[in-house]
Amino acid sequence: MAEAFASRELSDFGLAAVAARKDVTAGAIGQRLGIELEDRSGLQHGAGTALIGTGPGQWLVFVDEADSHWPLRLAEMLCGVASVSDQSSGYVITRLTGKVAPTVLQRGMSIDLDPAMFKPGASAASAIAYIPVHMWRVDDQTFDVAIPRSYAESFRHWLAAVTAAL
Repeated sequence: MAEAFASRELSDFGLAAVAARKDVTAGAIGQRLGIELEDRSGLQHGAGTALIGTGPGQWLVFVDEADSHWPLRLAEMLCGVASVSDQSSGYVITRLTGKVAPTVLQRGMSIDLDPAMFKPGASAASAIAYIPVHMWRVDDQTFDVAIPRSYAESFRHWLAAVTAAL
């Protein structure tokens, strides 16, 4: 089992909600971030940053490692083109990896996670065992799941119960 599945909570990550200002295009925001950004759902990468489209003109910006000044630097970079709201302390991000990671997630959510349907780079706002989450597929065997901090313990219990049954 240990070879087929692993989970860990990320630490020192940065997560921010970004919303384009009126009449500002994704391209203008992407230019400030040094990425060719499209206004679409899913994962887009650039300069050590992942942007997850969450709605028209809206993204979650995610970095694996961030210091306490990261959200201020992001806000400065996007000054005048987008609003930035630091979400880092409001979420726990759990990374699930391994061949059975899709099976584990499928036990609590109703999204088809087959790689032909939910390809690497896909993202979704959903619920896992009635817990609101935003998740994205990093590659065929890796998923990041952003859980509101107030639900993190419930998610840990659900994950332990599901993986014990594998």
